[in-house]
Amino acid sequence: MSTSLPIALVPAQTEWCDEACAKSRGIMSFNGRQPLGLDVESESWEEAGVFNLPFSSDSMHWWSQSLLLPGGSNSTVRGDWGLTNVGLGLASKQSITITEQFVARHYSEDFFLGYLGLSVGDISLNGATRPTYLSGLAKNPVTIPSSAYGFTAGASYSKSYPQSWQ
Repeated sequence: MSTSLPIALVPAQTEWCDEACAKSRGIMSFNGRQPLGLDVESESWEEAGVFNLPFSSDSMHWWSQSLLLPGGSNSTVRGDWGLTNVGLGLASKQSITITEQFVARHYSEDFFLGYLGLSVGDISLNGATRPTYLSGLAKNPVTIPSSAYGFTAGASYSKSYPQSWQ
């Protein structure tokens, strides 16, 4: 998850990643089969093109040259963008899914997992503007009450340490 990324960033299907690789990358099985990456042949995918990925300049210290796609500069990370449905958890009628969300797919072995962007606001591409996933959820108060979120880091036993630590 990324609090500054406004899109979902998903591993693409590649020649070097088999079913075991795809499963280890967090790509869930669907209808009894293991996809090898984002399936752009699905009815819900609408290709938008190859564009820069919206990483903030202070978060760019972790990426490598393998993320650079042809056509970009030597310092621009690019991905194949499109519109598709984005949801959390297993695919079911109860899943919270937002339709027509911008998604970018990447091809890098170094960038192993995908990202779910938790940025709030809108994102524009090729003249089309869409709310980010979290903004889309917040627009329907039945799904979540607002776009605010938080987390607590630390151990649940913070005041009572395990016996082995004493």
